[in-house]
Amino acid sequence: MADLHKYNRFYLSYSGIRLPLKLVGPLEPSEIENRNTFFASKEDDQGRVTEIAKVVYNEIGLHHHYRYHDDDQSLVEAVITTDGETHTIQY
Repeated sequence: MADLHKYNRFYLSYSGIRLPLKLVGPLEPSEIENRNTFFASKEDDQGRVTEIAKVVYNEIGLHHHYRYHDDDQSLVEAVITTDGETHTIQY
């Protein structure tokens, strides 16, 4: 069962292929209760997305963790976990 307490925003999907993923179709917390699939995200104090989880039937099927340069929006690292495998991309 996915622990969603640390996430503060929810979305229907994402667009594009570049990282960090661009999440689209915002959902209210009450709207995810009966959804089979959605994306949950967490932002830092600068408004940058630091984590994304794809939730499928209340389990996390895909997880992204992003680290940024201190002074801007560009990524330093993306750690992607899917199907039990973790891949790290350095920028």
